[in-house]
Amino acid sequence: LWACLMAVERSLEYFIFPSAYVGLQISGQQVRESLRRVVERVKRRPPSHVPALALIVALSTSGLPKMVRDYELAVVSRGMRRVDLLEQALPLTPENYLAFADALKRRSERTVNRLMNLMSSALEQPPPGAEMQRRLHDTGMRVAQLIAMTLAHALGPEAVRYEVARLFYAQSGTVFEEYARRRGALLDPRDVASLADALEEVGLGE
Repeated sequence: LWACLMAVERSLEYFIFPSAYVGLQISGQQVRESLRRVVERVKRRPPSHVPALALIVALSTSGLPKMVRDYELAVVSRGMRRVDLLEQALPLTPENYLAFADALKRRSERTVNRLMNLMSSALEQPPPGAEMQRRLHDTGMRVAQLIAMTLAHALGPEAVRYEVARLFYAQSGTVFEEYARRRGALLDPRDVASLADALEEVGLGE
């Protein structure tokens, strides 16, 4: 089985795997490349925020065949005497997430990379006292939530444009901006515009 141990959190183990390979529908070479791209971004990061994880999978596999982009998550609990499967085959890649990732990649590869870095930060658990890392973590989770709400038609692209710009500039301060820039996760005005335009394209196509 092409499954990867994504992270361990206390007694919980998180495994991620491509859906199609379970049914032997794709070649080993295809799934290997897909899994490599995903694991590169999520290794040692517990899936504490599912929208952020779903965006990482969609963005990192953009350009690959649709069949190798469908991923699932399994959660295993290991106790002293038993092993329990708590969650089996939790889907991670809704169609509209994949469409958004493709639309964003057509606009800006740079924005895709910056957004993936931001989503990776959203999955990291900042240590106590790491103020800037905590702010980037919180910002990443908020951006993931805004994108998820827009893809669910609960928010409009223009609202996302305003909120993301506000998160990075209106209330952040230069120290946070510089930290986010060093982490490759700062979304500048062009990135924000590309993100909002990609969301609008997906909304119009549905």
